[in-house]
Amino acid sequence: MRTAIIILATAMACSAEPRYIGTASSAGSFWVDSAGVSNHATIFENSVVETESAAVKLQIGGGVRILLDAHSRAQVEADRLMLERGRAQMQGGIDYRIEARGMRISPGKSQSRAIVSIGVSGAVEVAALGGVVRVANAEGVMVANVAAGRAVELRLGETTEAAVLTGCIVRAGGGYTLRDEASAVTVELRGTDVAYLVGKRVHVSGEIAPAQRALAPADEVVRAKAIQILGSSCSEAAGTAAMTESRARMAPQPDSTGTGASNDASDAGPAGDTSAGSTAGSTGTAGTAGTAGAAGSASAGIGVSTAVIAGVAVAAAAGTVAAVVATQHHKAPISPGR
Repeated sequence: MRTAIIILATAMACSAEPRYIGTASSAGSFWVDSAGVSNHATIFENSVVETESAAVKLQIGGGVRILLDAHSRAQVEADRLMLERGRAQMQGGIDYRIEARGMRISPGKSQSRAIVSIGVSGAVEVAALGGVVRVANAEGVMVANVAAGRAVELRLGETTEAAVLTGCIVRAGGGYTLRDEASAVTVELRGTDVAYLVGKRVHVSGEIAPAQRALAPADEVVRAKAIQILGSSCSEAAGTAAMTESRARMAPQPDSTGTGASNDASDAGPAGDTSAGSTAGSTGTAGTAGTAGAAGSASAGIGVSTAVIAGVAVAAAAGTVAAVVATQHHKAPISPGR
């Protein structure tokens, strides 16, 4: 009798219906689980969607909207999209995320919008169209906070604890924090010389301590092994940052490039202006040249405005999101082809 019950339970599990999680639509044809589809399809848990010459709009659950760009491939689950190739744009769903090459990209706010792409070199590029976008590694260590209109390029390294940061040391409660200039991640800085360098702009080499709880408002704890004081003071660095932000505000933003972008993720993303110029790292920060080498292969090929957090090399891209999109393989904005 017991054997019969076990066999019956196994048969019921095998015959269970796949879990429905959403829909897919496109102006052209695409593939779902290796089956050719035109215009519309139903998406189930673990479905693999592959696009051809047209983008596909995914509606997941009640509020998550994703545009999967042309020539892209991703596996779709109820709580995440695993990007295997190409580019995806996400809006809605504070608990939803995109995963790409070991990176976890999630909205920091309900109105956040993100573009995630896998470059031809294998680097993961993350741009924020609206709201803050947060990036963590596979272990959940925060490696980047991307503000609206900004972008970063990320590469995995071999050492998972390495940290190379640049910023100003400030006193916070009973400890000391530093906000990295490239990744915008705030860390609690620990070390014997940290207390003597409050108010100084420094270049820090050390390691992440993931088991240690960080002092608010820090994201992570970093144990400093070497600290170099840079030429400019914190006040001078703040002035430079303010000028940079002013120039960025005057530059074309995603909603003013003539693409009809709006708060709806189904609209086009930032314009692909091929004259936008610079890729990641062209806004080099004083004193950070050679930072990449300190972390070995993790930062090979990334510009001088680079941080390393938990072994992930994070390069801050110059200018607005449009500048980053212009350097990607697909230079046109993502469009659902309406």
